[in-house]
Amino acid sequence: MNDVLNERDEAKGKTLKFIVQLVIGAGMGALGMMATLRLVRARIEIFDHIDHLLALGVGLVLGLMGLFVALGAAMPKAGAKLLNVEDEAELRYQQRDLLWSAIGMILLASMPVILALSGVAGFLSAQTALIGLGLAVGALTLLSILAKIRSDELDKAATMETGAYSFYASFLIFGGWAALAHLGLVAPFTMLGFFAGTLSIWLAMLFIMLGKRGMLST
Repeated sequence: MNDVLNERDEAKGKTLKFIVQLVIGAGMGALGMMATLRLVRARIEIFDHIDHLLALGVGLVLGLMGLFVALGAAMPKAGAKLLNVEDEAELRYQQRDLLWSAIGMILLASMPVILALSGVAGFLSAQTALIGLGLAVGALTLLSILAKIRSDELDKAATMETGAYSFYASFLIFGGWAALAHLGLVAPFTMLGFFAGTLSIWLAMLFIMLGKRGMLST
């Protein structure tokens, strides 16, 4: 009887933790999006380009995820209550890997944001955007190499599965769209739309893979 009650209490605790994570994430996302849109409102023409808004949106989501993980890893006591870990000890054990992941997520987030703020938006010149993208790609490549060295077989399998899901989904969506555009049935997508779209698909497949493997619950 006590075991059943303990399991119920543990399940309630996990549910409450998930709700807190969801509320905090949604709140941060809403505030971040409002601040971003207020910032770019000075260049109102950006709102006429859905690909720029999509790039800003996915960049904001990735950036907030990275910031959320970084803050949690930097403050293990508070982070253990917010991040998807069993307890503070586990968080301290994974602290370095989580910080690296957070940095990588923020670097990845910077790429669609840089592209969205260049071109028609006019906030960044082509040269500045290219330099920023080059630095982000170089740093991400280095972090990927380090992560591959430290990752175990489960992490490698999860990465490969996410990549495979992302490829097939991207091919289905953008391949189908390209075929319809070739037939004159829909408007062709832009290169920025393709970049932001594939990144959005990868993010969606990442969450699907994590849920499938039961990695979204502690």
